[in-house]
Formats: sequence, structure tokens, C-alpha cells
Amino acid sequence: AAGRLLSDITQLVKYRSSSELNAAGLEMKAQASAGVGPRDRFLKSREPAAIRAQVVRAKRLSFWRRAGLPPAADEESVNAFDRLTDRLIERKPTSDAAVVAGWVTVLAEHPADAARLTDVTPDHLFAVFHRPADAELPDSDVAWLAEPSALPPDDPPEVPADDAPLAPDAPRQPVSPGMRQTLAEQPPTEVWLLTARGVPEKLALVVAVAACLVVALVATLREAADAARSAAYERVRAVAAGGDRAAVHAAVADFRRRPPTTDPAVEAARDAGVALAEAAVAEADRRADRDDAVRRFEASRGRDSRAAVSAAVEFFRLAQAAGGDPRTAKLGMAARATAADWAFAVNPAPSPDDLALIRTLYEFAPAN
Repeated sequence: AAGRLLSDITQLVKYRSSSELNAAGLEMKAQASAGVGPRDRFLKSREPAAIRAQVVRAKRLSFWRRAGLPPAADEESVNAFDRLTDRLIERKPTSDAAVVAGWVTVLAEHPADAARLTDVTPDHLFAVFHRPADAELPDSDVAWLAEPSALPPDDPPEVPADDAPLAPDAPRQPVSPGMRQTLAEQPPTEVWLLTARGVPEKLALVVAVAACLVVALVATLREAADAARSAAYERVRAVAAGGDRAAVHAAVADFRRRPPTTDPAVEAARDAGVALAEAAVAEADRRADRDDAVRRFEASRGRDSRAAVSAAVEFFRLAQAAGGDPRTAKLGMAARATAADWAFAVNPAPSPDDLALIRTLYEFAPAN
């Protein structure tokens, strides 16, 4: 109330160019300043920020102790545990297995913090996720928290000369010239917006609002894009575990077309995981092609020598590109026998192209 009274008096006098305070008015102003002065000086000092910092540090330490961890050697370990458990909670694990799996993933994504938390075990994580928030915490002696809660005192604030109490008989002080319009004549804000006054200020207000809307829109779109890329990566992991090659190809293509997030460490880990999935499905594709060549050889053998030898040559090419296949020797013997029967056939006799195909077969599978 004292602060409001002081503000009203100051504003009223400011806009009356012919007004001045008498001794009683100055005394009221000084009393109001004396009432709110200590509060204002406290808010402008470093003490509130120090109190907020101590509250944050105390909450992080209580979380560390709630997990049942031993006294920390430094504050950075406590901060790292707080950060990584936040990332784990964001994953919303629904079981103990999900807690452990999520913790392993979070450690991989934040190696710097993980290096400080080598002593954290699944039991500590279960204590965090299972223990009631109001459970009794163990005593702990943390040397780095034993610091004064208050900062060194600030320099004594300067008290404005016009805030000092005045004697009743002190001479009246003139008020600086200001706007002749009184507060009562000032239009309300909602009316001022509809008038022709203050056009530059209104333009600046419109620009500021538009800038805020653009920033909010960009942030929303960025968040949506990051969420879509994260979902695409999780689909790659899910279908890769199922072994469906077509689904893996589709999931990888969807992941690749999503814009990357702004976290290089997260993107590096995801690229490595997608590369492993691609390598696994590529090997499965090559294996399936070789299996198909073997099936076509077996189906054509004894009925269509050209188709059988062609399938065998395709198999040997694929096996050579893959670095080998355990079926090579057995298939080579059967293919050479088929090629020999075909080469010496009389009706019909093999054409020059057929003989060239047989020579290609023997280049891949020479006789022992």
C-alpha cells in the first residue's frame, strides 16, 4: 500500500507543471519510501539469486540421496545424475527392464555425463522410480555443499536525498515541468490503442508481437520435426529386430528424409544404429538372392540345362562378391555334371552361346 501511495503521488505531481509538494506531502513521500526501500534494496541485491541457486542445488542433492548413492565427490556428479535421470524420465519407462534399457541409451547419448556416473547401478535407478517421494533420506556429509547460504554483503545502498525525512517546517521544493495533462486526463490503455496517438509505439508493439509469434511458430515446427525423426528412428529399431527386410528398407528411407535434430551426439548415435540395420538387411538381401539362384538351379536341373547352368553361374557370382558361401563346393559339383551332359548332347547340340556359358561356369567352378 505504501508503494502504491508513493507511485500515485509521484505520477500525479509529474504531470502537473504548476504543482509543488508542501512539507506534509514531502514527509508522506519520505515515509512511503522508507517503508518500501528495504524491500527494493533486497530485490536488487545478489541475495535472491543466491537463495534460488541454493534451492536448486539442495533439490538435486536430495534426488542423489534418494537414489541411495554414496556422498558425491563433487557437485558436477550430482548435476550429471539429475540431467540424465531427467532424460530417462522423458522416455516414460513402464517396467524395470525399460528403466535399465533407457538408462543404457541415455548414457550412450551423453558420454561426458556418463563418465561421472560409473558407480550408478540399476538398484539406484529402481530406488528413484519406486521409492516414495516423502521417504526418509539417509544422512550424508557433502563437503562441497557446506557453504554460506548468503553472499558477502553488498555495498550500502545510496539513499536518495529526496527520500530522507524532512522537518515539518522545511521549505517546499518545486516540481520539474512535465506534461500538463493530469493522470485523470490520460486515456485508458484499451482506449489509447484505438486513438491516433503514439503511432510509432503501436508499430513497435505490432512488430514485437509478430516477432514473438514467428519465434513460437519456428520452435513448434522444430519440435514437431525432432519428434518425427525420433519416431522414425524408433521404427527402424523395431523393424530391424523383426527381420522384415521390406519394412526395414521403408523405415530407413523414412528416417533419411527427416531433417536431423540440433544435437550432434544424438544424430551420430542414430546414424550408427541405422547403418547397422542397413548392413544387416543388405546381407540378408544378398543371402536371399543366392538362395533364389540355388532354388532355380534345383528346379531346372535335368529339365532345362541352360536355365540350370545360368542359375549356377549367377550363384557363383553372388557368392564371390559376398566373400564365399558354404554351398559353393556342393553346387559346383552338380553344376559341372549338368554342364558336361549338356556340352556333349547331340539333339539338340549346344550353340556357340551355350558353349560360352559352359566355359563361364567352369571359370567359377573348375574341376578338381
